[in-house]
Order: sequence, then C-alpha cells, then structure tokens
Amino acid sequence: MVKEADAFCNAGYDVTVLYNYVADWAQQLDKDILANVKWKYKQVGGEHKQQLRYKISRLKYACYKFINTKLSINLFLEKAHTRCYSILLSEAILLKADWYIGHNPGAMAIAANAATITNAKAGFDFEDFHRGEFIDTNNPAYKRQILIEQKYFSIFKYLTSASPLISKAVANDLSLNKKSVITLLNTFSIKDQPDFFSVNTTTLKLVWFSQHLGKDRGLQIVCKVLRELKNADIHLTLVGNCSSTIKEYFINEMQGMVANIHFAGIILPNKLPLFCSQFDIGLALEPAFSNNNNIALSNKIFTYLLAGNALILSETA
Repeated sequence: MVKEADAFCNAGYDVTVLYNYVADWAQQLDKDILANVKWKYKQVGGEHKQQLRYKISRLKYACYKFINTKLSINLFLEKAHTRCYSILLSEAILLKADWYIGHNPGAMAIAANAATITNAKAGFDFEDFHRGEFIDTNNPAYKRQILIEQKYFSIFKYLTSASPLISKAVANDLSLNKKSVITLLNTFSIKDQPDFFSVNTTTLKLVWFSQHLGKDRGLQIVCKVLRELKNADIHLTLVGNCSSTIKEYFINEMQGMVANIHFAGIILPNKLPLFCSQFDIGLALEPAFSNNNNIALSNKIFTYLLAGNALILSETA
C-alpha cells in the first residue's frame, strides 16, 4: 500500500490514505513510515486501546460480529468484517476522490461503496488470497469474506494481486477471465540496492524476516537443523515483532545452540535491504499451512535478491 501511494504521489496524484489502529507494534512502525511520506493520511477509531474512541468502536464491532454470527451472516455483513467500517466509509466519502483503492479485506466494501456513492471509480489489491488464509471454512469470517467478494467485485474497475497464482485463484473464484486480475510483484526499486561487500569471516549467517515471528513460518525446521549440525559458526537472525512467549519458544527449540540465534526486533521496510546485506543466506520457508501461504509469492525473496543474499526457499506452489 505504501509503495502504491508513493507511486501515485510521484506521478502527480493527490493521495490520501485512510487507516485504523491494529496493534501497538504496528502503530509505532506506522509513525516512522509516515514521518517521511509525501502523501496525506488520516487515522480513525483511536490511536491505542486505551482511547475511548477505540473502546466504543471495539464494542460496536463485537456486537455486529455477534449478531452476524448468531442470527444471520447477512446482517451487518460489512460492519462485522471491519472494526471501523462506518467511520472509514464516512471519511472516504468526504474526500470525494476520483479513485478509491482498497488494500485489505476490510477495505473492499469501503472502496466499493465510497466509489458508488460519489460516482467515482474503485480498485482493489489482493495482497493475499484472502479466502485462502482460512483453514477452517466454518469460520464466520471466511463466510463473510466470500460474500463481500461476491457482492462487490463487479464494482471494481481493476483488480491486482501479488502473485500469478493468487491472480489465477481470484479470477477462478469470481468467474473472471484469467487476465482480469493484474499481477504486480512486490519488488523493490534498484535504488534501494545496497553496496555489495565481502565479509571475511568463518561464520555463516542466516537471516529471516516478517512482520511477526510465529510457529507457522517453517522456522522450526531451521532450529532442528542447527541443533543437529551443532556448528557454532552458523548463526540465525530473526527480524520482526516477537512476543516473549514466541521468543522463549524458539530459544527452547535451539536447546544447546541458544548462542546461535539472535532476535533483531522490527526493522523499517526501507532499511531491510541494507540490514540483510550483512548476511550470507536469506530464508523464505513458508510451510504451505494454508492455501494462501502455498500460492503467495513472499516479498522476502525480492529483498534478499536486492541485498545480495543466497536463498533457501521452500517448495511451495
């Protein structure tokens, strides 16, 4: 989304980004990103969990989800799918934009309805294969996702996705021509490429990054290999938001090799190529735990290539 806003802004468009609070760690990262953007932005629904605006929106959201789940999946469909649906829609309408572009499942109905009400155009970006993120197809959120896609897809003047297989899956689900969904790979500008240099060291350094460290990202395999190799000269660095519970879990996974695992915390996206250039090998180890995880094309790969890393990739589709 940031890349798209930057691209439109640099092309001369007047760009405004509307968004809402998700988590404390993301809130701080957003502030760091927003400090250097050329486009306008506005946050709605409270800046943290302690604000009254957030608590009220959260209470309403819980009520909408309860009614939608217990009574009828069609009741409050959009409001049950997005915490700040009504506020974001109101703000979007006030902008009277020429184009409304959604970048996550909750934004789909907002972009479509804002465009319809203001007689504008709408577009949507499938950053992931959203219905394929669910393993449990009885999950009400899964059912809402399908209903919203079916209800609004015809309003969008274009659809994009981040991988060829997501484009194919979306086109198939919505009964579209296979060329109707444009694939835009999540690559990076060559100007972000750091200088390459040789590191004279006997240590083999591995790096992995994401927004979150979790148990479903294939990292247990690396920990197992490092335990079995028992080689003090192979080090693993993990980048991303990490809870104390997950950190303790991976430390336990390393057993006697704890000194070989390092936690770097969150690093701004524009600083990742330079950071990764310090390492030998970049890891993209998606275990295909969901359909989306199997067919997505990780932007890790493009970051590692830009940083000059060798790659270890899992055999997903």
